[in-house]
Amino acid sequence: MWITLLATQGAPVLWRVRAGRRIAAAVVAAGLLVAVIAAYCVASPGWWLLVGFGLGPDIAFVLSRTPGLERGRMSPRAVPLYNLLHRPALPVGLAVLALVGIVPWGLTVGALVWGLHIASDRALGYGLRSADGWQR
Repeated sequence: MWITLLATQGAPVLWRVRAGRRIAAAVVAAGLLVAVIAAYCVASPGWWLLVGFGLGPDIAFVLSRTPGLERGRMSPRAVPLYNLLHRPALPVGLAVLALVGIVPWGLTVGALVWGLHIASDRALGYGLRSADGWQR
């Protein structure tokens, strides 16, 4: 099922989103939320991990502040960092490193929160960016 949305300002922008993928991402996000709560109760690593790993992937938006960009477009110089921080392989890798003891076990909570951020973005219809800064 394709959902087509029109932007409210400027020329119409069409987003094609597969509803099944968004629902699957929402299910993953719900599971990760349960895992975050459970891991946080066990590890008690501190609230800063929740904030840092929850908001950290969007640090590229700070680099994206460039005058004259259209609404919804990210600065092309920030796109590689944004796309890197929104790929699930990085939080999975961090979780593996924490689970085998290479990094502190509390970082498992950070990895879960990071994954929750990515899954929530996907469930809300946000994905990776193209090289020119638009949503793919």
